[in-house]
Amino acid sequence: MSFKNIDSDLKPSYNSANDDIVEDFYNIVLSESVKYDRISGFFNSTSLAVAAEGIDKFVKNDGKMRLICGAKLDADDLESINNADELKDLIHEEFLRDYNSIQDEIVKNHVKILGWMIANGYLDIKIGVNVKDDGFYEPGMLHSKIGIMYDDEDDSILFNGSVNETASGWRNNIESLKIFKSWRNSEYMEDDIRDFEDFWDGLNPSLEIFDVPEASKRKLIEFAPKSKNDVLSLKLSSKPTLREYQNEALESWVNNNYHGILSMATGTGKTITALSCFDYLKRKKSKLLTVIVCPQKHLISQWEENLKKFNFKGETLVASGDNPKWKSQLLGLIGDLKSGLKKNVVIFTTFNTFSNQKFIKNMSLYGEESLVIVDEVHGIGSSEFRKGFDVPYTYKLGLSATPEIEDDFERNDFVYETFNNVVYEYDLEKAIDNGFLTHYNYYPEFIDLDNEELREYEYYTYEIVRLINKKNKSVNDENKLKTFLIKRRNVVNNAKAKMVYLKEFLSKNSDMKDLIIYCTGEQLPKVQKILEDLDIPNKKFTGEESTKKVRGKSERDRILELFARGHYHALVAIKCLDEGVDVPSTQTALLMASTLNSRQHIQRRGRILRNSPGKKIANIYDLIVFPCMKDQSSSVESIFRNEQRRYDEYADLADNFSECSRKFIEKWEECK
Repeated sequence: MSFKNIDSDLKPSYNSANDDIVEDFYNIVLSESVKYDRISGFFNSTSLAVAAEGIDKFVKNDGKMRLICGAKLDADDLESINNADELKDLIHEEFLRDYNSIQDEIVKNHVKILGWMIANGYLDIKIGVNVKDDGFYEPGMLHSKIGIMYDDEDDSILFNGSVNETASGWRNNIESLKIFKSWRNSEYMEDDIRDFEDFWDGLNPSLEIFDVPEASKRKLIEFAPKSKNDVLSLKLSSKPTLREYQNEALESWVNNNYHGILSMATGTGKTITALSCFDYLKRKKSKLLTVIVCPQKHLISQWEENLKKFNFKGETLVASGDNPKWKSQLLGLIGDLKSGLKKNVVIFTTFNTFSNQKFIKNMSLYGEESLVIVDEVHGIGSSEFRKGFDVPYTYKLGLSATPEIEDDFERNDFVYETFNNVVYEYDLEKAIDNGFLTHYNYYPEFIDLDNEELREYEYYTYEIVRLINKKNKSVNDENKLKTFLIKRRNVVNNAKAKMVYLKEFLSKNSDMKDLIIYCTGEQLPKVQKILEDLDIPNKKFTGEESTKKVRGKSERDRILELFARGHYHALVAIKCLDEGVDVPSTQTALLMASTLNSRQHIQRRGRILRNSPGKKIANIYDLIVFPCMKDQSSSVESIFRNEQRRYDEYADLADNFSECSRKFIEKWEECK
C-alpha cells in the first residue's frame, strides 16, 4: 500500500459544498493507510461518526488508530467537579445519554465500528479537556480538526480543516479540508504532527488528557459487531447499497467505455443502477454535464428524489414545459461549467424537450465531456426524438426492460448503434427467483362478448383485411387502417361483461386495499362509480394530473403517497402507470384493458411485483375475452389468439401456473 499510487487522485483541498469528501478523499486515502491519528470535536456519537468516515476501508488493512476527542461539558458542569474521577464520571454520563439517543442508523453503524476496533486493539481513544492558567477546567472543543494517515512506506498525508459536528448537521455539514503530503510539502505538516504527539503524551499544558472512562469503553464494545465481516457489512452511507446484479451492470457499462443499454426487468432498480453509473463517472471526471431524459414529465420527480440519495452537490435543472425559464437557465449553467464556476450539472428533461431545436442548440454550445441517460430507451429511436442525438454526447446509458420494439428494425438498429448495444441483462424470472421481486398468483377470468360486440368486431376485421390487401394504399387508407385496428381493440377492451365482473369482484372484496385497476378512458368513470357505490376510497391516475410541484410535491406525487399510506384503497389507472412510476405497495392488480404489446405486459407485471414491507405475494386478475368458437367466424379465433399471448406471458412465471393451465384447458374444452 502506497499513497504515491493515489497521488494524482487527490486534490489540494476539498469542500463538501462541491465535493463528496467521504468518497473522494477518506475512502481513497484510508484504503491505502495502516495508521491513522485523528483529533475530532467532542466525545459524543456524532463526532465519533465523523471521525469514523471511511473507516471500513482502514479496517480491511488491520490499521491502527489513535483518536483524541474533546469533552462536551458546559461551565455549570465544571463548577461542581473536584477531581479527575468526577470529571470522568461526568464525561461518561454525557456520553451515555447521547449514545442512547442515537436515531440515525448511519451514525450508529460508524460508532459500532469504533467499538469493534477498541475491542480488538485497533483503536485507542483519549479525551482532552481544556485547562486554564489557574489549573481549572474550562468548556470548549479542541482547537482544530486534524488527521494524519500513514502508509506502510512511512509516507503520510495530513488534513486539517473545519466541520460542523452537530447531530442535526452530520449528513449535511459544510466541511472543508486542506491536504498536505509528506513527499511534497512536509514542512507544512511538522507543527500539526508535533502538536498531536504532544497532546497524546499529555505534554501540552493547556490540555489535560484522560483515557476514555472504562464504562464508556464497555458501552462502545457492548454493541460492536462480532467479526470483521460483520463490520464490513454495515451500511455506512446514505447512498443506496447496490445488489450484486446492479454492481455487475455498473461494471459492464464501465467496461464498455461508459456506453450501453441495461436491459433490466421493471422493479429491479434500473434508476438506482443508472445513478450509480453516473456517480461513478462523476468521481472520475473533474467536470461533467449530465442529461437525464424521461419519456414523460411525471417521471422526472422520481429521478430527482433518487438523485438526492446520492448526496449530489452540483446544480440541477428541469428543462420541460413546467419550467418556462429553462432555456435561459440552461445557457447560464453551460456558461458556468465552461468557465469552471460549476463542476457538476444535471439536467432533467423529457423526450419532447430533448429533441427540441432550442435544447439541441444550447447543448451543442458546451463541447466538453457529457453523459446522457435515457429512461425507457426503446422510445427514443423514433424519427421525432432521435434528433436529440445531434448533440455529440461523450458517454451514453440507456435503460429499458424491453429495449426492442417488435417489427421496428430500423428504430431498434438506431438505438443499439447509438448506445453501443445491450451490455447487461437481468430478466423478470431471475429477479423473482432471487427474491428481488415478489412472487405472484395469476387469475385469468374469462369474459364473453355479446352478439352486438361480436358483429362489431367482425365488421372491423373485414375492413382491416380489405385495407391490408389493397394495393397502392393512400395516406387516407393508412389512417383508416389504424383507426379500424384501434376500434377493433376497443371492442375487446370495453366489453360490457367486464363491468359486470368488476361489480361482483369488488362486492366480494370491498375491504381490499392496495388495488390498482387498469382500464380504458371509456371505462374509467364507470369503474369509479362502482367503487364509490361500494364506499371504496379511490383516485384516478391518468395523464391529466399535474406534474408541477407545489411545496416540493406534484399532484401525482401526493396521489401516490396517499395510496401508499392507505388513504386511497384503489387507484384507477390508464396506461400512464405503465412506464416508470413506482407503486411498490400494490398488492392486487385488476387488468380490465390491455394492448397487444408485450412490453406493456412486462412493465405492468414488474411494477406490480415490486417488493414492499409486509408484501408476501401479489395477485393479478386478468379479464380475458374468450368467446366460445362454436359456429363462429374466424374473427373469434383472432380474439382468442391475441388474448392467449397475454395469458401465456402472465401465467408462465406465476406460482399457481398449474391452476392457471387447468382453468384455461377447461375453458378451451368448453368452447371448442
